[in-house]
Amino acid sequence: APPGVFGTEPGDAPDVYLPLHAGERFTPGLLQRPGGYRFHVMARLKRDVPLATAQVALREGWPRLAEPLRIKRGYSYNRPESIVLEGGSHGYSAVRLEFSRAILVLMALVAAVFLIACANLATLLFVRGAGRAREMSIRLALGAARAQLIRQWMTECLLLAVLGGVAGLLAAGWITDLLLYFLAEQDRPWLRFQANPAVLVVSIAFTLAAGFLFGLLPGIRASRVSPEAMLRAHSTSVTGRGGRLAQAVLAGQLAASLVLVVGAALFARTLWNLNSTSGGFDRKNVVYGWANFFRAQFPQDRVPGVMKEVLDRLNRSPHVAQASMGSPPILWGGSGWASVTVPGYVLAPGEDNVAYGNATAPGYFQTLGIPMIAGRDFEERDRVPGANVAIVNEKLARHYFHGRNPLGQKIQYGTRPLEIVGVIKDIKFVSLRVPPKDFVYEPVSANSGAAVVARAKPGVSLSVCEAEIRSAFAAAAKNVPVETGSIEQAVQRSLGRDRLVAQLSVAFGVLGVLLASIGLYGAMAHAVSSRTREIGIRIALGADPWDVIRLVLQQSLRVTALGILIGLPAAIAGSRLLSSLLFEVSPSDPLTLAVSAAVLATAGLLAGWWPARRAARLDPSQTLRCE
Repeated sequence: APPGVFGTEPGDAPDVYLPLHAGERFTPGLLQRPGGYRFHVMARLKRDVPLATAQVALREGWPRLAEPLRIKRGYSYNRPESIVLEGGSHGYSAVRLEFSRAILVLMALVAAVFLIACANLATLLFVRGAGRAREMSIRLALGAARAQLIRQWMTECLLLAVLGGVAGLLAAGWITDLLLYFLAEQDRPWLRFQANPAVLVVSIAFTLAAGFLFGLLPGIRASRVSPEAMLRAHSTSVTGRGGRLAQAVLAGQLAASLVLVVGAALFARTLWNLNSTSGGFDRKNVVYGWANFFRAQFPQDRVPGVMKEVLDRLNRSPHVAQASMGSPPILWGGSGWASVTVPGYVLAPGEDNVAYGNATAPGYFQTLGIPMIAGRDFEERDRVPGANVAIVNEKLARHYFHGRNPLGQKIQYGTRPLEIVGVIKDIKFVSLRVPPKDFVYEPVSANSGAAVVARAKPGVSLSVCEAEIRSAFAAAAKNVPVETGSIEQAVQRSLGRDRLVAQLSVAFGVLGVLLASIGLYGAMAHAVSSRTREIGIRIALGADPWDVIRLVLQQSLRVTALGILIGLPAAIAGSRLLSSLLFEVSPSDPLTLAVSAAVLATAGLLAGWWPARRAARLDPSQTLRCE
């Protein structure tokens, strides 16, 4: 195949494609294991057949297609099944499914920051126009046409946009590289940020459009001055309709900043809640190791001996409290699934009887700190073919044996009859976001190359235990690559999307508040400058410095309060769209809204404080002499 071909999964780049049946060589029984595999089926629609028509036809015909397979495999799924067709012109990407909603949210945050920056630009241009009112009036008095003044103004605005755009393009290179550090290291190769020509053209177009559109109205306002009135005036100020419009723009950007702050707070709390949940297992003192025997072309018949030797060495280690193995490491999302049938239990119509499944060795639950509720753990005698025993979690026991002792009961898991010998506490095996599901654990087979887990003794560093795992594998199977890490690292890997959204949303929130504060500071600084004579007279007549500070801060806080009143309903409405990305926090959480409003109020207070202090320090004699 040509070098650019990646098959049906964008971002993947396999060197060799094998027939499906070749998987049996590497994992015997793969194709016969219920729920142990899944396909990404690609199909080409017939000519002139729309996707919706094909979806309806396949949905209607799916039961007829699936029933023979159920009978052949002995499946007894009770939940309604359907098949969904999606456009495949861009291939299938698990990364796209995981990050698409998060990236859309981040794009919305980028748009909000962009609008705040544009509003900031408009506010400062309003202020600048008011400051240049005398200049504009002199030009008009000398015969300049209003259109000429607007053209000059727009030329300056577009020059400002070009300079900002060039600076942005120069910074884009290292910023896109910086984005990768928000992701877990193993996820970085999947997401490649490339500023292609289309992205550059769109960015430049938005930059120039922002400079033009948000500079046009201030330019029109600046050119609408009366030469006679302005030349008679003693000073300039942002008053009248232009001043009210500038304050409205200021309130709008403060409202947009509040939306960003609320979003950042919600995502930060989501990440905090996810990190605070235990999941039902010990995530602080356990490490794992996973050997890739296939990559090293290690003989399959030697794997059982290697795994036994590795566990023996680890259990004898002075640094390891206990070691076991299971497949796969927790929160890696590699669980199988199958239907559960219990003799005497009648399923309700549509009742879900699917349970997740995994394989573990004796001591696995104790190593991970998962309490045994009833019965016993697996023993070595359970690992021989035909043992047919299982350990289930509390949820499955409550589901099928409510009020009865589940120990000794028979269930059918897929096509396998199993006897329950133990019940463990519910854990979140697949994701910290997903509540515990019905779970069936079976003994890991003797010839399995499963993942090793080891609990560190008190006071022993986890890195020491990881080194022990690598050393044990090196002694038992030289040249076999081994991946090691802590369960905490596995947890953090599963939170990659949430961490990306939380960190970037906080960064955008800080940037939005900073931009809004700069705009408010500029407006307040100009207001103080334009009212210098008035403030000097007030001080000369005996006004206290705190009276002057209060006078300026009232104007700043009035605009900030208006921004908060506008922003709170917008933030509540916008956060409801993010509910699927939140965890254990309400989109309209009162504490989050109150803290966010307090942050914005503080920013507004600080933005007005420095101009207020400068106004309070004015010397009335120098001010009035200057006027």
